[in-house]
Amino acid sequence: MSSTTQIDEVTSTSGDQGDRRWYSPEEFLREARRQGAAVSRGVIYEGARTGRLPHIRIGKRILIPSDALDRMLADAAA
Repeated sequence: MSSTTQIDEVTSTSGDQGDRRWYSPEEFLREARRQGAAVSRGVIYEGARTGRLPHIRIGKRILIPSDALDRMLADAAA
């Protein structure tokens, strides 16, 4: 099974996750900055490493759910 197929399976899950979007760390960083968050690449990787940032791993690839970005932006606004 190729990694593309695995990612498609992850992004097309149903149930309580709905139509969840998954970001690579670089996409997550770009989207966070686009929405005005002051976040660095190191903070994202450290959060994934320590478990503070929800994520999944497929091999060496890290995928972060879009709701993690929503929560991060909400916390920053509070």
